[in-house]
Amino acid sequence: GYDVAKGTAAFNRVLSRERPDELLFVYGDSTGISKALAPEIARIGLPYSATSFANELADPEKYPTIFVFGPTYNDMMEALLRQIRLQKGKARIALVYSNTEFGRDPIPYVKERAKALGMEVVHEEVTP
Repeated sequence: GYDVAKGTAAFNRVLSRERPDELLFVYGDSTGISKALAPEIARIGLPYSATSFANELADPEKYPTIFVFGPTYNDMMEALLRQIRLQKGKARIALVYSNTEFGRDPIPYVKERAKALGMEVVHEEVTP
C-alpha cells in the first residue's frame, strides 16, 4: 500500500530543491497522497499530474493546476450503473470496497445514483 507520510516527504524533498514556478510535478502514487498534497499544490500553483481519479481533485475551480487524466471515480460508477440498468433493470447492488481514499471516494455517489435509478443497495462492506 501507499504511505501518505512518505509520499509527502518525497514531494517536500523535490520542492526544497526545485522552484515550483519552473516545475511540472508528475506523481504516480495514489489518491491519498494526491489529496493530502492538494492544498499545498493549489497554494503554490504547481502544475500537477496525478494518477488519482478522485472527484475532489478534478474540480478546476478548487484545484486549477491539478490534472486528472481520465474519468473520475464517479464518472466510472455512473457508466457502470447505467450499463447495469440497461441489462438488469432494477438491480440489487452490493458495495464491497477498501478503506482507502480511492475505495471510499465514489460510495456516496453510487448510493445516490443507485436510488435515483431505482436500484437498491442491499449490502455494504469495507475491507481493511
